[in-house]
Amino acid sequence: MSAHPLARRLWTSLKRRVYLHLGVPLFRTWALNGVPLCVRGFCRAMKVAIVSGRYERAEAEACRSLVRSGDKIVELGAAVGYVGLFCLTQGAASRVVSVEANPGSVRRLVHNYDLSGRQAEVISAAIAAKDGEMVFYTSPEFWGDGVERRGERQTAISVPTMSFRTLWSRLDFEPDVVIADIEGAEVDLPWRELPTATNRIIIELHPRLRGPAKSFALLKLLMDLGFEVAFCRDDVFGLVRSKIPPAG
Repeated sequence: MSAHPLARRLWTSLKRRVYLHLGVPLFRTWALNGVPLCVRGFCRAMKVAIVSGRYERAEAEACRSLVRSGDKIVELGAAVGYVGLFCLTQGAASRVVSVEANPGSVRRLVHNYDLSGRQAEVISAAIAAKDGEMVFYTSPEFWGDGVERRGERQTAISVPTMSFRTLWSRLDFEPDVVIADIEGAEVDLPWRELPTATNRIIIELHPRLRGPAKSFALLKLLMDLGFEVAFCRDDVFGLVRSKIPPAG
């Protein structure tokens, strides 16, 4: 006689929880959606997020929906490089330039690109309204990094900043897609300075950090610049430019 369906589900759930609790800490690398990532030194919570597939799930879905073969991409707040590598390996993007402020994350990003047999194109800086330096707060869990202090476990470091204009001038291409996950700093950037060739944006908004009004104001600005929402999950939006507004 077969087991009751509820009992089977409970047993499967229990096995999964035991596996995540006992097995996950042993992993040093894990392939997430075909992208190998080094997880050595991560806390158990970060490893579980990666192994369970929760890490950057909405961003990956947005990229799967909007990134096209041959696209050239700039990723702001690249962290350890997963989203950029996903675009290269699963979305067939031709190039990804990663911008990341945390030097420790930059080292991990470069290593993760090596694991995929690719050369990382990375700029170690925080994207900001103007060039210079700023205080940046790093966290033991890199997804807690940001320009604002959010906890006692964060460490303040000084990092270089780079403006949009300087970033665009350093590139030898105009990006088709800009991806941004910069923990609330997105509301401070001059988005009107986007290159005209940029016709898609994948962005995570952070209303709990910067307030709903600023996040929705940014979304309205992007729509005023000719973008339309083509993807939305949680706080991640994918926007496609349908028209370029007249200058002035």
